[in-house]
Amino acid sequence: MFREDCLKIEKGLDVDCDISQFENEYVYYCKTNSYIVKHRDIIYGFYRVTLMKDFLILDYALVKNLRGIKFGRYFLELLFDVVAKENPEIEKVVLLINNSNESSMKVSMKEKFSLDYELVDFVNEELKNHTPYSKENPYYESEKLKQKI
Repeated sequence: MFREDCLKIEKGLDVDCDISQFENEYVYYCKTNSYIVKHRDIIYGFYRVTLMKDFLILDYALVKNLRGIKFGRYFLELLFDVVAKENPEIEKVVLLINNSNESSMKVSMKEKFSLDYELVDFVNEELKNHTPYSKENPYYESEKLKQKI
């Protein structure tokens, strides 16, 4: 395994969403950034961040040979910390997990993500067969806090 200071992230494709395709109260803009996670030129997986109004959606995957060996929990912990620190204006990080992916659900719950009942209807409208799990951003800086400083 690799240490956090060895983590190399290569930026991939940026995509701006067409706002007209969304008619939901949660969305006023979204921007998607994709990244490849490498260590010593070995690809470990990828992640994608989609910025929404009050939260971000973290989508990630490990290469096949790293699945099922408890590496996913470490990978999710590391990615959560990276995206939370880089986005202090975001209140929470959301995972949209396919309902058939039991191992990802278990990993997310072990990492203290919980079912986000507030987003269930939003997810059901946009993505069938997925369940939202979320975790508060420990680095979140609200506008009120910024104004006091």
